[in-house]
Amino acid sequence: MRCESVELSKSNPNRRRGIAIPGKRRRADERIAEPRLASKQRTRTWGTTHHATLRKLISIDSTSQAMLKTRARCSPRPLRLSPFLGSRFTVARYTQAIFKTPKVSIDFSGLAIRSSREESMKTATQVFQSVLTSAALLVILGLSASKLAQAQSTVTCPSGTYDMLDWMTLDSDLASTYHLEGTSNPLYTVREPGKFYWVKGGLGYPWDIQLYDSNYIYLWITELSWTVPQSYKKFTYNKNLPLVPRCAIATGPGSTIKVANTSYDLHTNCAQSCSVTLGLQSAINQVWGPYYYSFGGNLPGSLKTLVISYRYNCDAGYQKCLDKEEYYLTQRYGLVQWVHYVFVNGSYGQLQKSIFNKLVVGVVTPDFPCF
Repeated sequence: MRCESVELSKSNPNRRRGIAIPGKRRRADERIAEPRLASKQRTRTWGTTHHATLRKLISIDSTSQAMLKTRARCSPRPLRLSPFLGSRFTVARYTQAIFKTPKVSIDFSGLAIRSSREESMKTATQVFQSVLTSAALLVILGLSASKLAQAQSTVTCPSGTYDMLDWMTLDSDLASTYHLEGTSNPLYTVREPGKFYWVKGGLGYPWDIQLYDSNYIYLWITELSWTVPQSYKKFTYNKNLPLVPRCAIATGPGSTIKVANTSYDLHTNCAQSCSVTLGLQSAINQVWGPYYYSFGGNLPGSLKTLVISYRYNCDAGYQKCLDKEEYYLTQRYGLVQWVHYVFVNGSYGQLQKSIFNKLVVGVVTPDFPCF
């Protein structure tokens, strides 16, 4: 590229506008110092090959610096430094710039910066140490962030028990980027203090919303209409249906909860509601396992699995329950399978089954507009 210096002059209006007049350019402005560098690197400036070296350092007081002005038709390009330690810094390409003050005109175009081997080695060592320090900090911060991301808001459960909040939810390092898909609807996990969402649609609804504290995890809200987020079903007293203990025993069966009051409310919109009793009122919930299952998809095989059995529409003695739902849970992936059975002719028959066995990129924000 051809670059021309334009000197400010009251006597030449064309030059004030930064226009060079053909034949009037002063070659004295373009001279480059004659002494040669030890380096064999050459630089090309305005079509002429030259060597450049630094022979002096110019000190300008603060008053003069404030008055410096330049007009150049190309911006100065940065210096390229030789990659070899101990060599002189060489200029790969220059653009001439004339800095003018009332009493001084200084041409920097012929300057290169000399650096001794000792200074270069010292600078390189400092840079290397800074890089190592930064890399170490990044590794430490990355590991800490990873641990924080994977850590769940769990309680310390006694030996031999399981924190069911950890098992019912997708780990937060996954939930921040992924959701689960499979044979039916998607499943997004969103955790908030005191509650978590299983969002079953990409619009933020429908959903199942569960409450939790240090004692239990409670069934709370589910959709009434798949397409209307203002409609929902909610257990009347919020925590009147504990599903599992927060710290549960899992054997065959393990922790067991009997629920006498299963009443809930139907809300056709955020304001209107009516009260309903869940079948024969009572329910019984149990934790089974651990078992080892492979659910397919892109999940690992032979996952350690806990199963929550939720039976409702039960008689007073909890012996006959007309409905049963099973939640298959893994510690890292949360809910990976759900099955609904109905009691017919003395045994349970499968009515519906959903498998969530594929990690897919995508997250949502729950849309629950009522409260």
